[in-house]
Amino acid sequence: MGYFYSSSPFSGILVRGDAVPDLVACFTMTTTWIQAKDQALKAESLGDFTAAENDWLEAISLLRADGTDLKVLCSALERLAAVYIKDKKPAMAVDPLLESLKIKSKELGHLHLAVGHVQNELAKAYFLASNLEEAAVLASDCLKCYESGYGADSQEVATIALNLAATYHLGKLYAEAEPHYKRSLAIRTKCLGASDPQTVKVLQNYAKLLREMYREQEADHLDRCAFGSITGSWKALVIPENEAVTQGDVCDFCGHELDGAIKCPKCGTAASH
Repeated sequence: MGYFYSSSPFSGILVRGDAVPDLVACFTMTTTWIQAKDQALKAESLGDFTAAENDWLEAISLLRADGTDLKVLCSALERLAAVYIKDKKPAMAVDPLLESLKIKSKELGHLHLAVGHVQNELAKAYFLASNLEEAAVLASDCLKCYESGYGADSQEVATIALNLAATYHLGKLYAEAEPHYKRSLAIRTKCLGASDPQTVKVLQNYAKLLREMYREQEADHLDRCAFGSITGSWKALVIPENEAVTQGDVCDFCGHELDGAIKCPKCGTAASH
């Protein structure tokens, strides 16, 4: 079942196609979770992560009780996880991200890019919590999503391949790490050039891996390549205007179309433009 917006001017929320909520109850519930969300965003802006966490938990509880607005629920879960990461509590970010991943996988399919983005954040949370085995599993799943959605030779794939290589590398799984370093290096060299800082970073990490594998000659060669790029003349990467990635006029929190409004008509979040 896909998502659609309720035609009611009172509810203003995203509902499942088979849901027929009471309009007055929806209006009350929506107002309440919006207040909790606004308090959470304010606490975040002030750096009060404990208050932000509590407010997001309240908003999530209200959204779960309502049971109709899955898209916004996922946004709140992922925002809570991001606060946990900022508050240096990566292990606590895992559960809300797993809940969001379960919802999005069911609603959108396992290869949807929105699913891949959650897998990426979940891999990051596991990595920061030193759970390298789970981080590698999620990064591998994300890689499949990004290959399908962005293309096998995309910058996004290069980044996830590098993350996966670093995860294996840190876990001393050198043989597993090497092909992902090679892939990231090949894509970045092709897309950005050999002298780009992002390409050089992959070179340096790959050289470090080779040295730990006692392949000194190969490591020395990559180090010389990296050093030559660093001391050379770097050129700025200019993206043609017609190829630049642009963000539509949508709400930063829930993704609702703004159409020039200064505040989201769905969740009340102030527009960033």
